[in-house]
Amino acid sequence: MNPACRRAQQAPAAGAAQLEVAGLRGELATAQERLDEYAEALRAISAGEVDALVFGAQPGLEQVFTLSSADRAYRNFVEGMSDGAATVSAEGIVLYANQALADLVASSCQQIMGQPIGDLFSPAIGKRLATVVCAASPGGSFEAALITSAGEAVPVLVGSSLSLTIDGESLTCITVTDLTSERQAKADVVHSANHDGLTGLPNRALLNDRIQHALERRASGKNVLALLFCDLDGFKLINDAYGHAAGDDTLRIVATRLTSAVRPEDTVARIGGDEFVILCEGLLDVTDAAVVAARVRTRSPRRSTWRGTSWR
Repeated sequence: MNPACRRAQQAPAAGAAQLEVAGLRGELATAQERLDEYAEALRAISAGEVDALVFGAQPGLEQVFTLSSADRAYRNFVEGMSDGAATVSAEGIVLYANQALADLVASSCQQIMGQPIGDLFSPAIGKRLATVVCAASPGGSFEAALITSAGEAVPVLVGSSLSLTIDGESLTCITVTDLTSERQAKADVVHSANHDGLTGLPNRALLNDRIQHALERRASGKNVLALLFCDLDGFKLINDAYGHAAGDDTLRIVATRLTSAVRPEDTVARIGGDEFVILCEGLLDVTDAAVVAARVRTRSPRRSTWRGTSWR
């Protein structure tokens, strides 16, 4: 199949991954706005600035918050969040944690409450978060590593919303968003941009990058660098006689055979159609390259079978 066609097929997958990343960010921003709204209601009422707050622009749809109703709305909203959330004292102790945060650390809400908030994160991040809490002011958001009860690190986005004072005690609301899916989506985009969608081998762009780095390393050493170009005789006849599905299976078989014929540190790339390139570094002399070429020829299939039909 034409390489341009394959790139066109990969583009929607990369675009979908980017949309998923953007969607996660949008959901976080919306949840943060709601959380800030409820936190502000609690802060204003508990500080005695107002007796109640009214939210909502449409008649008949207003929400009236007193101290008890604001606290209840805040807790109901936080419990329904897909993101982790915690209320932390000025000393950095977790006073309240929702179920989503407990799920992230593979623990229970009761076990989290009473712990220093910094203990849930890697040491460096724990100190930074403790500083944010003790300052009793919003600290924006930053990426961190949340440590589960099993000791595993989970990438998360940590945000601190409005701080508030209730009965003379300063509290800070912390949100924790799991970034695992976002990180995976980004990794998928990068992988798709650098690998052949059919065989999974490095593509031309990644091969060129590795060649450039190999040449830079070669400049400071005496070892031999080899590039082996391979193509398939009669590949067009396979496509014409048996269809592109048979051709695709043949390319996958060849990719596997070529990979098995070289060292783990060597690169086997598909640069288009039935064309492959093998990059070998650190060879002692040109005869080593000839040995690799002979091994590749030996491993390459002389006869292929597809759905009961064989050809040479």
